[in-house]
Amino acid sequence: MRINNLILKGLSPLLGLFLLLVANGPEARALPAGFQEFYLPLPADLARPIFVNIDNDPAVSTGMHYVIGVTASADNTTVYYDHWENGLLTGAAGDQIVSLNKGQVYYFESSNIPSSPRGAGTYYDGGDRIFVAGSLLQLVVSIWPESPGTVFTDAWEIYPLQAWETSYVVPVGENLAAAPTNYTDFSKVWLLVMSGSNGNSIQITDPAGPGLSTTLNRGKTAVYEVKGAGTTVSGSGKIQAQLMTGRFNSGGASEMRGYTLTPRAYWGKSYVAPVPSWPSRNSYTNLYFIILIPIRSPSTSRTSQARAHSPSPRGRPGPIAMGLDDTSLPTPGLTSSRVTPSGGSRREILAQPPGTGATT
Repeated sequence: MRINNLILKGLSPLLGLFLLLVANGPEARALPAGFQEFYLPLPADLARPIFVNIDNDPAVSTGMHYVIGVTASADNTTVYYDHWENGLLTGAAGDQIVSLNKGQVYYFESSNIPSSPRGAGTYYDGGDRIFVAGSLLQLVVSIWPESPGTVFTDAWEIYPLQAWETSYVVPVGENLAAAPTNYTDFSKVWLLVMSGSNGNSIQITDPAGPGLSTTLNRGKTAVYEVKGAGTTVSGSGKIQAQLMTGRFNSGGASEMRGYTLTPRAYWGKSYVAPVPSWPSRNSYTNLYFIILIPIRSPSTSRTSQARAHSPSPRGRPGPIAMGLDDTSLPTPGLTSSRVTPSGGSRREILAQPPGTGATT
């Protein structure tokens, strides 16, 4: 196995891009200047089996590595770090307090986190909570197995609890890996759903799979393998959702990418996909999006004339509708430039920031 992922080389620029995206979302700007609250996803004991499922040759170690990068947007920012192992607190409280000024960066990092079993040892890990007072904080997490190391990882931008929603649509699924789309990047698609409250009833509805119904408490996570694009996930309370996707290539370069499902407050009508800094001109950037189709009346035919400027470096077909629910039409696409669906103000798109993997 060779995981062809340039996270080690590109981690700092990637974190900077994600921090910029999080910092400038409309929901973040609308929050009071006084506080934010984050729950950290991707706990080691739940993330490791996904790494194993994507590629376990050579074997994925049981020891995991977890890093949280934060940046303050103003002076006199106080960060309270709250570990789950001794019970989650509320409000401005935690096990560790860090003071930051504008533009300062701080990393919380643990190595060799046990995952099988996890145990009750205290680490920086998924399931922890961060409370922020004084300004808005930008936050990114990354996780990888100690072996094979940072060639098998990605980074996820994390939104504050105030921006979370109660429902999301997953724009990709493992069915996209087959013809006619042949998006083999999504041979494996795993969804991790985290709850922001106790007794949160979670419902995952998959057009091509069994779905899942469960109840989660605050800071807890459910894992589901997504078979069909257009899968919906909802909660009776606020939730956040991350994706781990990949393609196994025996004896060659396997791939793994990470995405955070974007709250609708961050959706827009036009996006620019940044050009990756890979040395090879054969590299490419992926952007996957959902187009909202307004329903005028119950009798209105739910059809789409949505198009996107989405050149396909590898000769793949253009956007293809994979299904829809009451209000949204999941449509995968590829782009390395500006994406503007037709229809102007009547359509918004959910853009998933590109992963760090590159195939040359």
